[in-house]
Amino acid sequence: MKACEAARAGEISPEAARDALITFAVTAGILWPAAQPAVSVKPVARSFGGYAA
Repeated sequence: MKACEAARAGEISPEAARDALITFAVTAGILWPAAQPAVSVKPVARSFGGYAA
């Protein structure tokens, strides 16, 4: 989080902030596998107004 704030303030490069975030995620064991999509798209039934029923 500090690295992201530092990147927003221009104190470090965005690449350095990204590397810090990836290092944290690997260390914490929460890095999402690259082969698995982060978003799932499922069809939704729509009513006549265009909103989900």
